[in-house]
Amino acid sequence: DEFAEFKFFVNYGGGEYKIKIFADSDYILYVNGKVAFFGQYHGYKERSFYDTLKLTDFLKKGDNVVFIEVWHYGNSNFSHIDLGVGLSFELCRDGETVLVSDERIFSRKSPVYKSGIKKEITMQLGYTFFYDARNEDDVKTNFSLQGFSESTIVKNAIVFSERPNEKLTERERLIAKPIKQEGSVYLFDLGKEVSGYLFFDLICEEETQLKICFGEHITGGFVRAVFDNGRDFSV
Repeated sequence: DEFAEFKFFVNYGGGEYKIKIFADSDYILYVNGKVAFFGQYHGYKERSFYDTLKLTDFLKKGDNVVFIEVWHYGNSNFSHIDLGVGLSFELCRDGETVLVSDERIFSRKSPVYKSGIKKEITMQLGYTFFYDARNEDDVKTNFSLQGFSESTIVKNAIVFSERPNEKLTERERLIAKPIKQEGSVYLFDLGKEVSGYLFFDLICEEETQLKICFGEHITGGFVRAVFDNGRDFSV
C-alpha cells in the first residue's frame, strides 16, 4: 500500500510521441498538470500487459512536465495479483525510443496519499485510500526535482504483452441528486448504477476531514458503508 511519484521532462519540437507503460498496481499519468491517461490492465505473474498511449495531443511546443503517480498494492486479492514491481515505461518519438524507465527517472514517495495503512474495503476490492490535500504542491507543473531522487532498478522476469482491449472511455458527467442532509452528513444519489469516479467542489471555512461512503444499502437514512464483518466501503 505505497504511493510513489515519478517525473521527467519532454522538450517537444514536433513528431509523434507515444509511451508504452506498465505499473504494478495502478497508475495515473499527467502532462503539464492535466490528466492524460490512467488505469492499469491487470495481468498474471507469467504474463502482464502494457498500455500504448499517444502523448502528442497533450504536449505543447517547448518543455513539458510528465508526471506519473503509481499505487503499489503489495498484496493479491480477487482482482489483482501482486507482481512485486513498480513502474516500467518506454517513451518513443516517431517510433524511436528516446527514454526508458531507469535510474535517470526521478521519484519520491507521495506526500499527499498516505502509504502503508493497508485498510481493506473488502477481500475482493482490496485497499481503500487516504489523501491529505494540505500537502499538495505544484509538482505536476513545475520543472523542479527538489525532493526527488534517482529511482531504483528492479529486475523481474515478467513477459509483457500489449493490452488486449481498448481502455475505458470517459462519458459525460452525471449530476448526483442531493437526497438528504443531517448536520455535516450529506446523501447523494445518481439515480442508477454506474461506474466511474467522483468530482466534488468543496468550500471549507476551516480544516475539514471528508469521509466518502459508497454503496447500495440505505440504513437510518444514509449509506450503510461499515458492516460487522469488517467490510468498510469508504475513503
